[in-house]
Amino acid sequence: MEGGTIRLRCRSTGKPEPKVHWKRKDNRHIVIRSDGAREKQESATVKGDTLELTNVHRTDMGKYLCIAKNNVPPTVSKEFNVQIHFHPMIKVTNQLVAAPTGSNVHIQCYVETSPKAMHSWAKVDGGDLMPNAKYKMSETPINEYSLQMDLTITSLEPKDFGGYLCIAKNALGKAEGTIRLQELHLPSAPTTSDVPEQEPEKYDEGVPTDSDDENFVLVGGEPTADGDDRSSDDQQRQQEQQKKPSVSTKKPPQTVHGGGSGGGNGGGGGGGVRHHDNKQRHGSVKGSGSGYPPRWLLVLTAVATVTLFRSPAVSRW
Repeated sequence: MEGGTIRLRCRSTGKPEPKVHWKRKDNRHIVIRSDGAREKQESATVKGDTLELTNVHRTDMGKYLCIAKNNVPPTVSKEFNVQIHFHPMIKVTNQLVAAPTGSNVHIQCYVETSPKAMHSWAKVDGGDLMPNAKYKMSETPINEYSLQMDLTITSLEPKDFGGYLCIAKNALGKAEGTIRLQELHLPSAPTTSDVPEQEPEKYDEGVPTDSDDENFVLVGGEPTADGDDRSSDDQQRQQEQQKKPSVSTKKPPQTVHGGGSGGGNGGGGGGGVRHHDNKQRHGSVKGSGSGYPPRWLLVLTAVATVTLFRSPAVSRW
């Protein structure tokens, strides 16, 4: 039992008389406790025919070797297997586990027990669980007295969430470990929403108009402030004026015919002709700075003056 005392004796014979020492088979140190286990000494080997272990602990479990030698080959040894019994104990590293619905979840417990115990899983409010396609169970030994219990729950459903028990039971008692399994709510997938299209900018003669703040209206390519205190008729006339194209007139080239007289009988000089091309003049109609329709039109009229001269006649005598 844990907390008790164990004595191991080993007798050897030979000539010369062999010397005996003790060591652990796994090369761990031998722990010698004294004074109520308040003090302890650790050593790789202990000399003597008898090995006494006091206030033994579960960590003292394992195999010990008694080795005898007298410098005459071969060296001989004897193996002792030390078993220490104790009440089962369960350790749970993760007492709270979260997983989303539809997934598989893995939970585990660490059990320490000697002698060997019966291990099982149960649901807090539902009784023992049996290994099947829903519940997959396994055990992995760690050392002489401890092992790992594993439970995998597949395809989680709402009814699967709750408390689970890992249970170990032997002749000395029973131990339980509790694990709480709760639903993990994953963040929802991002959603998309339609963004209204922005109204494209309006252009008049290549210049954008801004109708949000000061209500600019372009007339003839120049922005003018459109006041809000004008009547609807004035605003309508302004809109109509914006639609009218710019008016321009061109003065056609002016042609002047000069005359001359011939000298002498039967002869005459032809009139010389000179062409004067007036430069083209463009008149444009532009709205007033206030956005009102124009009150006058500048019209340039091209006048062509033509002077005709009769050529001298020739008669036969």
